[in-house]
Amino acid sequence: MSSAAIEIHGISEQSSRLSLKKAMEQFGEVVGCHMGARGVDHPIVRYKSQELAQTALDALKAGQARGAFGKDRAMQDPK
Repeated sequence: MSSAAIEIHGISEQSSRLSLKKAMEQFGEVVGCHMGARGVDHPIVRYKSQELAQTALDALKAGQARGAFGKDRAMQDPK
């Protein structure tokens, strides 16, 4: 079983790596989280398996993720 990553769009610039990781763990085991340069890069969240990444991606598309994304803002469609 190999890991899989998703790119996150629409996250608040004030969000921390830890808050993003915690918010995304509701969809499965996160094995890595990289914020990149704020305002330039989109954060990357890596899941233990492709299946978990797909679960998270589907939830994000449905607007089900809250927490690290600003007051009343869900994550936007990741690539």
